[in-house]
Amino acid sequence: MTFDPTVNLGNILTLGASVAAIILYFGRSGKEIESIKEDITEIKVIIKDLVATDKNIAVLNQRVITIEEDIKSNTISIIQQQVLVLQKEVDRCRTNIHRIANDFQKEFLGKKDDADSKLGK
Repeated sequence: MTFDPTVNLGNILTLGASVAAIILYFGRSGKEIESIKEDITEIKVIIKDLVATDKNIAVLNQRVITIEEDIKSNTISIIQQQVLVLQKEVDRCRTNIHRIANDFQKEFLGKKDDADSKLGK
């Protein structure tokens, strides 16, 4: 093998620098690719958590709706019971008022009839 005088130190340094640059580029880009892969993995985990959270929120919303319906139905039944109690109380008061009015009429009309009979004599 003979020495080629056209190859000098500048050419060798240029070739070495190019090889070093290529090695550094692939080394750094490999780290960046790994970083991107890690970021994608984290994003996938976050998305799975969000989907699970969304499902949990849907379940909780359904439970709230069920509880609201139960409260409404219980409230309605309580109100209906109270209305029935009030109706019974009104009926009792009405009966008492009629009894008192009848007693008053009997007593008043009875005295009036006595007065009329005394006047008629």
